[in-house]
Amino acid sequence: MSVNRLEVQMKPRNRLIKSLALNLAATIIALYLLVPGGPIYSSGRIDLSFLLLPIIGYFLLRLAAAFGLIYIPSRAGYAVTCILRGAAAAFFFYWVFAKAILLTRVPAFSATSTFLSGLGAIDVFAILFFSGTTLIAVSGLYKMHTRERYFGPLGISLGLFFIGISLWRSVAYFSINWQPFEGIGLILMIGFSCVALSNLGRWGDKSANTWIADVCAWLTLSPISKFVIGAMLAAYLVFLRPFLFKYVSYAFLIEWILICLITDRIYKAIHNMLRERHTAVLIEQDWQKHIQQVDDLIDEDFTKIGLLQREFVESGSRRGLLNYLKQMLRNNNLSDDQINEALISLIEYSDKKIPWYVVWIWRRRKIKQNLVNRQSALNATINKLADWAHPVYPKNRSMI
Repeated sequence: MSVNRLEVQMKPRNRLIKSLALNLAATIIALYLLVPGGPIYSSGRIDLSFLLLPIIGYFLLRLAAAFGLIYIPSRAGYAVTCILRGAAAAFFFYWVFAKAILLTRVPAFSATSTFLSGLGAIDVFAILFFSGTTLIAVSGLYKMHTRERYFGPLGISLGLFFIGISLWRSVAYFSINWQPFEGIGLILMIGFSCVALSNLGRWGDKSANTWIADVCAWLTLSPISKFVIGAMLAAYLVFLRPFLFKYVSYAFLIEWILICLITDRIYKAIHNMLRERHTAVLIEQDWQKHIQQVDDLIDEDFTKIGLLQREFVESGSRRGLLNYLKQMLRNNNLSDDQINEALISLIEYSDKKIPWYVVWIWRRRKIKQNLVNRQSALNATINKLADWAHPVYPKNRSMI
């Protein structure tokens, strides 16, 4: 037992020593290569000393992030680490972009002065971009906690919005050299805005209002598809629509047909989702002669747990089942850690997302696979609970 405890204590120290060695080695190599009079300068009379500050600052901030991860406990340490790593990347790219024109000292970059001067004009957007990625990383630490679940989606959505703005303005700046860059930047901006809006759906996916919960559940389903939809819509408005209305006589009719097709596809996606969430599959059985029999009365709680299990397996709704099991385990004097350990299969379970463009037999196949996965998660949970209650009880139990 003492050996294991010693190994646990030594792991953070080893991680810190490794990070310290790597960052110091990288700093020393950068100093040796880039200082005036160093190997690079001596070989071609090229002064790249302006890169020393961003490189050294980057590695020092990364080293500080390693200290934060080891010496600051719990989520706070991870948050500090994410912030320092984001600051390191933002500082490095901001400084390099701001001084990029100095790279023309290198013969290989002498013909790219226009591009390098453009990097100097978008250096602020490098900070905005890495601010967005940092905000996403920090907010991701909070999105799974019930009391803080509103902070996580909001922070992630703001981070995505910052990334979209930075990419839009950065790409659009180079439209002075090629006009379509303005439209490409706008497409990226709208695509990331759609993903941000999709992530905000997590605010209401567990709402008591069924309509709000269903709409938010549809929003959170497959954020990548939302990005594709937004990007395609922006591409149509920016590039294709002006061309159609200029050269095609029936462009107005074509546009309305496209709108009708997209609306129909969205309606079917929402309709299928509502049908899956609020209806149960009807299983037909053969008729047989009625035989009167006397049954024992079943406890009301037994009936309730059976209904909650069926609700989870058939529709994927696990909130009622989890609340019931947590209350039952608390009544049996189990701690929160023990409850989480017992219900981990249900807590961590999530359906495989079905993209909106999957139709017909492939959609039914994915729906059936989700049903099988829910049954497996439920079986694993009941097996664990049964083992805790009756350790010698065999594991070949039927659930429903």
